[in-house]
Amino acid sequence: MADEPQVKCLSSDACKLNFAEFFVNETRTKQVELSNEGDFNFDFQWKRAANKYITITPEHGTVHKGSTETITIEYAPTMENSLKNYKATLSVLSGPKYDFQLSGAARRPGVKLNQQTFDFGQCFVTSQPVPNKKTLTITNIDNQAISVESNFEKKIHLDFPVVPGQVLMPGEEKIEIPITFTPRE
Repeated sequence: MADEPQVKCLSSDACKLNFAEFFVNETRTKQVELSNEGDFNFDFQWKRAANKYITITPEHGTVHKGSTETITIEYAPTMENSLKNYKATLSVLSGPKYDFQLSGAARRPGVKLNQQTFDFGQCFVTSQPVPNKKTLTITNIDNQAISVESNFEKKIHLDFPVVPGQVLMPGEEKIEIPITFTPRE
């Protein structure tokens, strides 16, 4: 294993890889080093049940004598997901098999919004546009710090200025973001 801390896996025991708990849309990786200390090249292949959040690269290949192949196992959930003792087997052709049990969990961050929709009511379009403002309050109710970002692009009639990379520390820290609607023709 090339991870911190390094663990040596035996073909007789299942090797446990724990990705721990993290937020949805984050990626966790583990690395497995497959070393060939013999006199001949050997081929390997992974066998596992389908899981759209787990990627193993490469899934098969050859390890030349005297060399090492680094294999990356990536867990990248895009929605809440729990991985409990997910089995993946690394088979050395005409050789031993190594069983891996993968565990981890992805969850949504604990945030509270003061509201999810904003109604600016009836607005008049005038020759001198008059901005109408509302405030979105985001509160961190999680036990971990969270980063607040947005992919919103400013429009001529609507602005939502989120400063990239703002971090809300745990303990109900809040951030207030003004939402400005300016009616135009």
